[in-house]
Amino acid sequence: MKKRGARRFGKSGQARRNPIPKARYLCEIIHLSLAVSGISTAYRVNAEQLPCPINSTLSLTTTAYNAITCDNYSALNIQSPGGALVNYASGIFNNQSGSTLTNYNAGFNYGLQNYGTLNNESGATLINNGVTRNFNSGNLSNQSGGMLTNNGYLDNLCTLTNDGTLTNDGSVRNEGPDPLINNGSLANIYDELTNNGMLTNNGTLTNESGGTLNHVRGGTLTNQSGGTLFMRESELINDGTLTNQSGGTLTNDGQLELTGRAYGTGSFTQTGGSTLVDGTLTQGRVTFAGGTLSGKGTVEALDRNMTIDNGVTVNPGNPLDFTGTLTLDTDLMFDGLLTIEIDDPSAFDTLLIAGDVDFGLNSMIEFDLETFLPSEGDTFDFLFADNLTGFDAISFSLRDPVPGLIWDVSSTEGSDLQLSFSAIPVPAAFYLFGSALAGLGFLARRRRRRHLKSQAAQKSG
Repeated sequence: MKKRGARRFGKSGQARRNPIPKARYLCEIIHLSLAVSGISTAYRVNAEQLPCPINSTLSLTTTAYNAITCDNYSALNIQSPGGALVNYASGIFNNQSGSTLTNYNAGFNYGLQNYGTLNNESGATLINNGVTRNFNSGNLSNQSGGMLTNNGYLDNLCTLTNDGTLTNDGSVRNEGPDPLINNGSLANIYDELTNNGMLTNNGTLTNESGGTLNHVRGGTLTNQSGGTLFMRESELINDGTLTNQSGGTLTNDGQLELTGRAYGTGSFTQTGGSTLVDGTLTQGRVTFAGGTLSGKGTVEALDRNMTIDNGVTVNPGNPLDFTGTLTLDTDLMFDGLLTIEIDDPSAFDTLLIAGDVDFGLNSMIEFDLETFLPSEGDTFDFLFADNLTGFDAISFSLRDPVPGLIWDVSSTEGSDLQLSFSAIPVPAAFYLFGSALAGLGFLARRRRRRHLKSQAAQKSG
């Protein structure tokens, strides 16, 4: 009597596994579906390597499993609603050059599921239009020359390595203990790339127009030496840790929001867009050549040489509705526009420069009172620095002049700036008014004397 679960043996004496109900191993399904001769219904494909057919097309409408080494040379489509490709932890699936693996199934229990090793070889294409999940033991590799395109939902819980071209036009979530490593080109086109795991960039990571790179709390994004992180009219929201190493480049032309920490010895350059720092931005070199800088955090240039060029607007606090203090921990060459918002005597913007500041010929400082109406004697210390030069080069303006008050900006202690309001001097106004009255009286007396002389002449005649 056979024991339940006992192995069965073929003529060769080798063990064969019991069939898996309702599904077959991948390579056997492909061969049987194409009526390739010589493949028995036994699961001997589980014990030996069999290549998948060349230059053929196959659609999976049920679940296929792979637990061995399988080389795909075909166009393999995972169809909805019931199609699935499950690559076991022991499985190695190689999508070979010239082949295409496309997942159309958006069911979370279907689609493409990888627990083992899935290689998209050079010259191969992997397209996800449904749900692809790289599980805890999985290793998904897009090799140099390979194309991986995500138009659906790609969930990475383990290691995803891109040495080729990875294009995201859907949703990518990186949330495993092992990293998503980009050594090639990773472009986030329109939708969202969310990282609350480890994301390491050694190549070029581009967040294109319309894309959102959401780096959440607990996540780590590292731009290694030689890596480039571009923000092109897009959005990067950082609540975690962003590290830009020496030789790395972080370029923003979109929307960068930092509530966490972005640090490193690389370079940060903003050519347009906006940077909101409510956390800490520390880089080897920092240059603002365009766009806006705002926030209540700290920006530090390790080379002690930050540049804010003509055309850049600096707005401490939140530009929408909150005043605050923005700290620049560096020596600063300022040639842009500084906007100071004042809500009341105890709530107004402040720029704190932990270094020296030199104002260029294009420097402007504008005061925005919003709905606040200052009083005589109100003062606002809005800029602090270790040393200040170029005060005479600054052009000052007040958006809404206050009736009955005059305003003035002075350099206090030679390094700080203060805005003050005072009443229009009464003596000067009174003098002008009195002079006018005296002049009118003189003219009246002169007319009266002429009139009297005329009357006297008529009587004498």
